[in-house]
Amino acid sequence: MRWDEVDFAKRLWTIPAARMKARMPHRVPLTDRALQLLADRATEHKTRLVFSSSKGKSFSDVVLTKLLRDANVASDTSGRTATAHGFRSALRDWASENGYPRDLA
Repeated sequence: MRWDEVDFAKRLWTIPAARMKARMPHRVPLTDRALQLLADRATEHKTRLVFSSSKGKSFSDVVLTKLLRDANVASDTSGRTATAHGFRSALRDWASENGYPRDLA
């Protein structure tokens, strides 16, 4: 997420087509809580990224797996630590099973 993609007045985060897999812009409405978190973060931002590493760069693709490993989150496979693989798919399955519209998921 980049600061120039966030429109506080319109309460919208717009991801440009160039950064989307389908090459279509993607718009995400922002809730009151999301806007508050962003506003709080805005006072301390030093880079174009909303959430960045301590070096001002984007997070590695393994940051969630490292978080799970560091917290020793158990996998459903005995004796293993959970990984981030499948998080998006798991959320979509849960949303579908609980009656949430596909677009919301």
